[in-house]
Amino acid sequence: EAAEKNIKEMTSSPHPVQTSFGTCTYGNKTFAIIQDSNGHSLSGNLHEELKTRLTQIHNKNKKIDFIRLFNNGKFFVSDDEGTLFILDNERLTAAVKKNGVNEIAVAGDGSWMVIHKNKYVASVGVDEELKGELSNFFSVEKT
Repeated sequence: EAAEKNIKEMTSSPHPVQTSFGTCTYGNKTFAIIQDSNGHSLSGNLHEELKTRLTQIHNKNKKIDFIRLFNNGKFFVSDDEGTLFILDNERLTAAVKKNGVNEIAVAGDGSWMVIHKNKYVASVGVDEELKGELSNFFSVEKT
């Protein structure tokens, strides 16, 4: 598979590599591999707006912080120019519009979590123990 070949090539260098996998609107697998701050390899079936954004960031020699691919062509990317995302849940979209996003995850069942600098927001369906640990973490960090 193209992703496996590209990951092997990119991880042979000393530069850090990030990977993200999802599916396109037709259910086919998608991938994005980010090497160092803006080198990248993308599957051809990614959302055109995302491919354009990553190419522009690369060409301007700016930094890609992270990218997350989800099912049905949905995605989130954070870079030197801000964020770009296409999500299919109103509450999730509202959560990413508030503050800066440090991490975002969407499970196959549609449950999701967004971690900001000083708090997190989670949907119904996220493990209660995980939410408890995060609540404890953020309460300790605030003191």
